[in-house]
Amino acid sequence: MNKFYGTLIFRGRRSYAIKLFDIILFNFKKQLKTDPFIELRKAIDNLIPILGLTHKRIGKVYHAIPKLALGNRRFVIMLSWIIKKQKGKSNVLGLKINDVSRHLIDAVNKKGVLINLKKQYLAVSLAGKHYLYVNRRRRSPIYKKWRKARLELKKKKKKKKKREEIE
Repeated sequence: MNKFYGTLIFRGRRSYAIKLFDIILFNFKKQLKTDPFIELRKAIDNLIPILGLTHKRIGKVYHAIPKLALGNRRFVIMLSWIIKKQKGKSNVLGLKINDVSRHLIDAVNKKGVLINLKKQYLAVSLAGKHYLYVNRRRRSPIYKKWRKARLELKKKKKKKKKREEIE
């Protein structure tokens, strides 16, 4: 959690960032009626991406290639989504704290804007999947994560088609 409120620090105003973090936790407590730290952790787990993007130059063109996001990079990607979504809103940090907490509460329930951003990010990273075939090893962790994500997307599409047929 130190990492989370550490990203809220702006111009050395640590005490202000801690107050904002407390407001987020208070909103969690008020909305979900459970332990806010557990719910915040659930939201973070739902938002953290599996794959990241790296750029590789092939010829004169840079291509976006999926890469397994490891460790701190996963958390940084997730925090950048939250901050980009709130950029330009009113506050010293450029964040509207009620909106941030609302987006995180939606992430606990696996819905909302940030979950859609995660899906779009996954789709973009899977768009460069043909480069995975070049040096593919069946036992490599990148291939396994990519395959798992691809199968999940196929299952979701099938469920969506079944729902449309029923309706």
